[in-house]
Amino acid sequence: KLPRSVVDAKGLRDLLVDKLKVPASNVKLLTNLDSNQVKTAWLTHVKALAKGDISIFFFSGHGMGIAESGETYLVPKDFNPQGEAPIEVMGTSLKWMLSEFRKGQSKDLGIFIIDACRSEVGPIGGKFVETSGSFVPIPAAPDTFIFYSADSRQIALEHLGPEDRNPYSVYTRELLQL
Repeated sequence: KLPRSVVDAKGLRDLLVDKLKVPASNVKLLTNLDSNQVKTAWLTHVKALAKGDISIFFFSGHGMGIAESGETYLVPKDFNPQGEAPIEVMGTSLKWMLSEFRKGQSKDLGIFIIDACRSEVGPIGGKFVETSGSFVPIPAAPDTFIFYSADSRQIALEHLGPEDRNPYSVYTRELLQL
C-alpha cells in the first residue's frame, strides 16, 4: 500500500489542468486499477491519439524489474507477490507500453513519468519476491522521454520519515513545483 500514490496522480492532474491549462477533457485520471484495467486503459488511450497529440503518462506506485530479461513492470493493485501469477503475467511491461505507443507513429511526443521503486524481482522458494534494487533502463524512441523517480538500484522515496506531513511522494512533490 502506497497511500500517496492516488494523491500524487490527482496532484499531477491539477498541475496539468490548473497551472498548465491543459483542457480537463484531455486529462484522464485512473487510480487503483487491476491488471486488466491497466492494459485496457492503455490500449484505449494510444488508439485515440492522433497526429500532433502529446501524450503524458504518469504512474505512481510499485515498480518491479526482472534483471535477466531487462523488463520493467508497473505493478497493479491486484498483484500478489506471494500468489500464483508472476509479475510477467500480472504487471504491465513498460516495454510493451512503449511498443504500443510507437505502433501508430502518428503522435508527436510521448512523455512517461514513472514514480516507482526500481526493485528487482526474483524467484525465491518458487515465488517472485522483491530482492535488491536493480532495474535495466528502457531506451526511449525519438520523441519519447522517460523520467524515473529512482535510478537503477535505487528505491523511490514515498516520504522523508514519519514526521513528513507532505501529502505527495518526494519525487512528485518536486515535479509539482513546475
